[in-house]
Amino acid sequence: MADIVISYTSTDQIRSVLGLDEADIMDELLVAQNLEIRIRLALEKCIPDYLTLLAAKPEMADALKVWAMWYGAVQVANSPLSIAKKLTTGKDAWVRFDVDWEHLRVHATEQLRLAKKCLKEVAGIKEEASLVFPGVGKAAPAYDPITGRGPCDRAQLTERKSCI
Repeated sequence: MADIVISYTSTDQIRSVLGLDEADIMDELLVAQNLEIRIRLALEKCIPDYLTLLAAKPEMADALKVWAMWYGAVQVANSPLSIAKKLTTGKDAWVRFDVDWEHLRVHATEQLRLAKKCLKEVAGIKEEASLVFPGVGKAAPAYDPITGRGPCDRAQLTERKSCI
């Protein structure tokens, strides 16, 4: 089947970065995964006004193509059961060598992260600082709810005096 264009990339490009060809995963299967819709939605989430920016900055097109290719590759790598392990024609049989799918997914995800960073840089969008909250924290109440008294001060604790 001919190469199918999917939102700034193609089925051949998506397969090639994973080391696959059409015998491994057919175009129909890639199209059936709604990659075009998923790529467009993810792009709108990444850069909401990407069409306006693309019209204003034509140099953004290459970064967009690379991002779309890696996004599609990550989606395919996240569904390894759709990739043929064994092909047979009745006379001949072909068996794929063992692939470390987890390593392939991690690599594709890292490439997607780098492509997204590049796309945002070309578009002139700064990365947002993510807020990281610790999973465990420590807090001291202003008073003891049982006795109704205030907390001990540091001097009382060091002198091993009672706080009550």
